[in-house]
Amino acid sequence: ATYSAGTPSNTLFVKNLPKDVTEVELLALFARFQAATKEKLIFKLLDGKMKGRAFITFPNEQIASEALSFSHGY
Repeated sequence: ATYSAGTPSNTLFVKNLPKDVTEVELLALFARFQAATKEKLIFKLLDGKMKGRAFITFPNEQIASEALSFSHGY
């Protein structure tokens, strides 16, 4: 199978998280990207069958791209 990156966006879809992960834990991981701009990150943790997944919205596409590179495979 071939992989193709999607259209750049300021929102990342993160999966394979522990099912009990919290926004506080996600903020601890991504705090460096919030500190860089002083703008709050927006976390949307999914529940039910989608537990262990989240949407994280960054101030812009550039920061989201940096966060993706930083966290990929973490």
